[in-house]
Amino acid sequence: MNYLDEQDRAARTASILLAIIERPDQFNTLFAQYREADGLIDGDFLALLPPAREVWRRAQAPETAPAILALPVAFREAVFYGLGRDRNPEALQHCLDLAADRAVKKSLKRRLYELRKLGFTASVVKRSILSPKPVADETSPSCFVTPIDAQNERMLFIAIPARTGMHALTVVDAGDTIVDFRYELASRKIVRRHLDDLRRVRELLLFEIDFAFAAYMLSRVRTLSHDAGRFLPAGLVRAISEMKLAANLPARHPYHDLVDGQTVLDQLTRLDHSDLLHAEPEFVTWSLDHDAVLALKLSVDELNTSRLVVDDAQRGEQLRYRLQRAVDQFFTDRRRAIFAERLRDAAWLLAKRNATAQAHTAAALAMRLENPQVVPSSIPFFQQMVAKLLPPPPAEKEKDQPPSGLILP
Repeated sequence: MNYLDEQDRAARTASILLAIIERPDQFNTLFAQYREADGLIDGDFLALLPPAREVWRRAQAPETAPAILALPVAFREAVFYGLGRDRNPEALQHCLDLAADRAVKKSLKRRLYELRKLGFTASVVKRSILSPKPVADETSPSCFVTPIDAQNERMLFIAIPARTGMHALTVVDAGDTIVDFRYELASRKIVRRHLDDLRRVRELLLFEIDFAFAAYMLSRVRTLSHDAGRFLPAGLVRAISEMKLAANLPARHPYHDLVDGQTVLDQLTRLDHSDLLHAEPEFVTWSLDHDAVLALKLSVDELNTSRLVVDDAQRGEQLRYRLQRAVDQFFTDRRRAIFAERLRDAAWLLAKRNATAQAHTAAALAMRLENPQVVPSSIPFFQQMVAKLLPPPPAEKEKDQPPSGLILP
């Protein structure tokens, strides 16, 4: 779905979603109205409600503006609607001052315009025309990366000291596509607040990384985007140039400096328990993408209702075949290259926290995945990317009886 269409739909259903946030006791009735009004509903909707309620509870405070802007589009538009309904132009103005996305700014300006017509205006604080006071240089910039989420996206955050503040770059990538980015000159206080919001409000796990690794990851996504014929967001190249990321780009993946190559080669034939890596925070959300999961769910539902399957043993065999086929079809040549690099990223993160054995396994998996002769579904780690979506079978059923459906991420 186009982002602008998503923004427009969110604005149209904002009043109903705000009612869901404000009145949890009437959830069933309001949720039915929201769904009927073509609201934006995905697998994360219920999980996002509690943090959205917390943001709305303190939305009137100026310091909550970054948390509001960090909400997903539907919840963000609901909060904007609520602030307009409650005649609070100051809170909307605080959000507008911090917003970087053009569509978000347009939505805020529309709400403020509607309030001005009713006679409610925000008090504007005059800003000094003097140059900002220079700040001292720092030797270690703040760089963080999130794990791969259920949409196979990941956020990269880089904050670099500049003469007048902090260059802050936030990039959300989906492997070979940069889906969103934000670049601004900010104070250290705003940078710290932004990171706190990511951790607390959006409940994101942040891994601290060094500057060279961050530069390498960003450069790789740019290269993959270019090879795929995708356009980079306007301004990203300028941001990279100003932050001088290219000058800090390593010649090879930084994981080579932390992981012993010979041990990785030895590990290539010892991947029988590689599925255990999914218990690590770097891999806990790894799965197929949403479209592949939906296609698999339809296939499993069809199998469970088919009259051509004569017994449970045959049904179980058919289920295993369909799960293996989903894994192998998912890993196209392009996805093999993307996920091999992500496995190397994870090897670096694991080695940094002294999980050496797991780092060797992740690096070995990357080498195996890049080999076109290797069938991904033959390796337990890649099997687990699908198996984790299956609900555990009831205790009273036989072990070989297939589960009834999929748990969508």
